[in-house]
Amino acid sequence: MTSLITRNLLPQAEDLLAHFPAVVIQGARQVGKSTLASMVAGSRPHVAVSFDDDDVRESARLDPRAFVRQAGEGLLVIDEVQREPSVLLAIKSAIDADRRPGRFLITGSSDLLRLSRSPDSLAGRAVTLDLFGLSQGELAGRKEDFAHWVRTTNGALTGAGHGWSREHDGAHRFSPELLGEVPRVAGLG
Repeated sequence: MTSLITRNLLPQAEDLLAHFPAVVIQGARQVGKSTLASMVAGSRPHVAVSFDDDDVRESARLDPRAFVRQAGEGLLVIDEVQREPSVLLAIKSAIDADRRPGRFLITGSSDLLRLSRSPDSLAGRAVTLDLFGLSQGELAGRKEDFAHWVRTTNGALTGAGHGWSREHDGAHRFSPELLGEVPRVAGLG
């Protein structure tokens, strides 16, 4: 079994969940939102649901208030919430009634705090983490710290002598065995 790559945002996400009622992890498709949410939920008491499941969406649609209360005192992790944005109003109401931190961890591919189809928003009730694809540091198993790098190099951002080289840019990770048969491109003439 392949081990998962630890995301550099994991400590920040855990810290935000310890201080805010809701944390929204948003980003493009396939960047690891669900995996990061699973890592953040970790061993704490939680209920995880995905709106990729038709039955889960239907349950949220039929009784959104009961749906958002299903984790009790624990964390409710809702994956792909943009597929049923009507539940955001019930989350808003639940947070207004109880602002205890660490109640909701939400993932989605849209800007969930301002989703136009939503009857209301989570603005002022949730904090957002924008997740991007794996960084070169994450692939190499190291933590990047851009601010520290700038300070220690006196702001010198030019030249290849500052920790980056073609040799370590990740391109070497792609071999013909991984890519399979790659078709040749013929001339466009």
